[in-house]
This record gives sequence, C-alpha cells and structure tokens, in this order.
Amino acid sequence: MFVTCRDRQSSPIVFVALLFFSLLFTSTSSATTVQEHWKSPTPTKNGQIGIFYDDRELYDNSIGLYGGVTRDGKVYSELCDSLLDPDCATAVKFSFNANLPPCVAGFTTNCVVELYLIDAKGSKTEATFKKFATEESKHSWNGGGVDRVPSSRPESIWEVSGLTGTGTTQLAVSAIVSGSYRPKKSDLFIDRLSGTINAVTEIARPGRKRSEGFSSEVTWMDTALVISDNQNIYWNGGFGWQSPDDCAAVATDICYQRQPMPAGVSVGMKIRLVKPVVGWIHGRFKAPKVEIKSESGDQVIDVRGEPITIPVIGGYFDESGVSKSIWDEFLKHPYGTIGTPDNGTARRIQGFYPLDNLLPLTRLEKYLELFNDQASATPSVWMFASVENRSLEESLKKLGSASKCVLDNPSVSGIVATNATSYLGAVPEYDEKEGALNYRVAAPHYDTNRKEFLGTYDLVVDSKVARCIYNLDASNVKATVEILASDSGSRVVASVLSEKDGWLNLGTYGFTYSSPTIKVKLAKDNAVISTTATTPSPTPSPSVSAEATTPLAQPSATKVVGKTKKTIFCLKGAIKKKVSGVSPKCPKGFRQA
Repeated sequence: MFVTCRDRQSSPIVFVALLFFSLLFTSTSSATTVQEHWKSPTPTKNGQIGIFYDDRELYDNSIGLYGGVTRDGKVYSELCDSLLDPDCATAVKFSFNANLPPCVAGFTTNCVVELYLIDAKGSKTEATFKKFATEESKHSWNGGGVDRVPSSRPESIWEVSGLTGTGTTQLAVSAIVSGSYRPKKSDLFIDRLSGTINAVTEIARPGRKRSEGFSSEVTWMDTALVISDNQNIYWNGGFGWQSPDDCAAVATDICYQRQPMPAGVSVGMKIRLVKPVVGWIHGRFKAPKVEIKSESGDQVIDVRGEPITIPVIGGYFDESGVSKSIWDEFLKHPYGTIGTPDNGTARRIQGFYPLDNLLPLTRLEKYLELFNDQASATPSVWMFASVENRSLEESLKKLGSASKCVLDNPSVSGIVATNATSYLGAVPEYDEKEGALNYRVAAPHYDTNRKEFLGTYDLVVDSKVARCIYNLDASNVKATVEILASDSGSRVVASVLSEKDGWLNLGTYGFTYSSPTIKVKLAKDNAVISTTATTPSPTPSPSVSAEATTPLAQPSATKVVGKTKKTIFCLKGAIKKKVSGVSPKCPKGFRQA
C-alpha cells in the first residue's frame, strides 16, 4: 500500500491516499514465531535479484576512525586506534563513526547519560549498565583532546528489572555519532546522531566473530561475504551493507540475540554531546518526546517513545518470475552483489535509502506485488537518527521561504516517526500555496499472518518552528480530523494533538495502509474543543467527518472575557462527540443530541 500524509494550514494536514496492488507470486514471509529472529534470505542460484526494505541497517553503522594522511602529495585514508596513532598523527582530517560509551564507564561527555523506561502510569525505571558487548580493546578507539573528539566502544549491555509481567530484561544499546575533525583548525563537526535499543538474550554461537580490529586491510563490509555462522565477520558491531540478522551485537562465539521489545512502556535514552545535534530527527517509535538542554556548554538530548513493530520485506527472485517492468526498474539503480551456492552472483538492493528522496517509496509501490503485499517479518524496534547534513540541506530547499524557520533554530526542530516500511524521513516538503507540509509513507497491507497491518504516524515540532511555518501567533492551536471511509467500512483512527514544554505533538494511529483518507487541519483555535473516543460504525459509511480536536494550552494565550462557554453533544451514527465553546455547533454531518 502507498500512503501520503499531508499537513495543511488552510486544508487538512494528514492525507492518506490509496493504491491497490494485485497479489502476485509467493510471499517470502518467515515461518519463525519470534519476528525479531527473522534473518535476511540468501540467494539460491546465479542471476537472481534481491529486494530488501529493512532500515534497521541504517541505524547500525560500521564503526571506525579514519585519518586523512598526506604522503608524497597525495591523501590516503588510514584506520586509527586513537588521534595519536603513529600512522595518523599527521592526519589533516579525521572522519569517524563513534559508538558512544555510557557516562558511568569513566566518560563525562560524548556518552550515554541514562537509559530508562516509563510505564503507562508514569512510573520511571532506570536501566543499569552492566558491560560492553566485548571487552577486547581492538574493538575500541580513543578520541579526546582539547576539542573533546568522541571516543568509541562496543555496544553497551544494560539491564532493567521491575517491569510488569517480566523478569530482568537485557538491552543492547548503540548511540552512534558520525562526523569529522581537523586537528590544526580545532574544527569538530557532528553530522549525524543515531540511537538504537534492542532487547536481547546472550547466547553461545560458535563461529561468530567481530572484525580483527583496526588495520588498513579491514574496510567496509563486502556484500559478497557468505552469510553463515562460521564465516560471517562483523565490522566492529556494524552491519555494513548487509541486512541485520537476529544478532543485535556480537562478540567472539557470542550472539546478543534480538528479542521482542517490552510492551506498554516508553523507552528513553539521554545522551550528552560536546557538539549539538540540529535540524530534524526521524524515528522508529510511537508517541515520541524530546527534551533538549544545555549543560556546561554541552547538549543533553533526551529522546523517548514506545517501541513499535515495522513490516520489513526481503527476498530473492528469478528473472522468469518477475515482470519486465520490475526487472527494468531494478537494473536502473545501483545494486550490490552476493555470492551464490552454485559459484555464481546475485544482485541486491537496499530500498529504504535515501530518506530525503521519494525514490525508495515509488519503487516499493512496484515491488510489493512480489511479496503478495505482505511483510516478511514484523520485528519490534526502537531507533532514531538525525538527518545528515547533506539531506538536511536538500530537504530545506523544499520548505521554500519557510526554511528560515528551521535555519534560525540552533537545536532540533522536529521529529517524524512512523511504523511504515518506507517513509520520507527528512524535513517535510512545504507547499506554500496551500500552507501544507507534505509527508509520504508506504508499507505492505498485511503482516506475516495476512492480517491488516495498522499504521502509526507521529509529528513532533518545536512550537516556535511550527508557528513560524504555519504563520500562527501564540494563541491556542487546534487540529480537525476528517475520516473518509473506504469500501470496507469505517475504522477508528485516534488522533492526538497536544503541546507541552515547547513542543507540539501530533499523533495519528490505527489506520491501515489501504486505509480511509485521514485529514488533519492545523489552525488557530478561537474556542476550546475536545473529543470523546469514537467507535466504528456498524455498517460501512461513505464518509465520517469528525472535528477531533485537542486544545494546545499556551501561557500567553488570550482569554475570552465576558463570555460563557457551554458544552453540547453531537451524534452521527455510533460516533459521539462533545463540543465546547462560546457558541458551539455540531460539525457537518452531525446532529445535536
């Protein structure tokens, strides 16, 4: 299914368009009962093409410190174990991917301050750092110096107890910072921050091993490596261009096997950075919250949200079983290669990247028919990442004149989070004519059991940035939700709008990827309007309109003086709404009870 989400000022904000695909060929869904144990399929013979949409790889980067060393007038890239490595001591520039250690491990900045869970009642439980995934020093490197370049350690393993219905839960944590450093200019640049939390179980798995440490002979993972327990080599815990399997981290002969994430809780990670993250964040969680503070010149960023399940797809196909249009589409774009059992070669693509481009979504629209419009697996995940500098620059161009709203903000401006297979993860495109922020998401219609997969979509925007983009003042803001039923009848969609601590939060949940059209209008609120929960209509209805709005309280909002507000109840079929205001009226299609 293919979904378009649109934010609007003068017309609805979120729009879900429907495209239907025929169910062709055999699904490659996994038979495993634990979705987190799903492994990316391997080719069976020469000439096959592989299609993979599993963006967990995007959040697990290869780790390394690369120094640009000048020799004979040429610049060479060398791997280093510190800024003072003899091979890199004269480097004019370092590029790095650093997996940040916990602050309790002797680090005071560029580290993970806290890992915690919050239950439905708001009770907070902190996790405790126990160890690194491996203690072998060859998998670490040191930064430091007067410019406080990040150091890197293997994934950290934490434990949390006291969750309802569970014993002790073990968590593998990665917080990866990418950037560059020029020693002579004292120029430290942070390009990207990503955070990943996986529930894991430590199991013995002989033959598993990480890279042999830092040397000029070890570079990024080659997709031609055979994927098997006795030959699969991980580059410092990252997955390179290889899809993730069931290990969130590895040590010699050990697999930290992925397990389902805790349900009914919000998981949070607090990180301290010497250089601030700016721009936009995309994530894999529900109902995200973000808090950003400045402490002693460092940025402390606290991100939390409920883990979600995402539908991933992956499989290899023979040319004879693929339509010419799909085959031609595959060959138009870059692909990697992987060896086959018959000593041949198969070609494969990772379809989720780049996130600032619509190409992955439009391709997924075509490829879904190969998978019978069904997910190969639906693992539970918790991940986020900031938009890379290049993608941020490109996406800001799409904001037009509203780009200044983000450029003028010295911190994070917003978060977009969804459980869609593919989505536009950069700054949303702005339609100045309609006053609209446009979003796109896409996913299979069915999960692995051929049940409808229900979508989630969250937008969190800095209040000042949102008002700047929408040209709104400090008054209360309201959202109007309109649900247009599909042929299968109405479906409840819960839309939540709130504002707290300087952030505007909009969440839309419960829609299917062949769902009704969902529209949300963001505008100035001249009256306080609240909504009761809606229920599905007993019979299909051509349209269901509901002005489901939640007031956004602002301390500086102007109060209505000398006028008394009253409340009325409105009915439309099984939908009941409470509307409050000075002169409340029922929405179109509703009657007053």
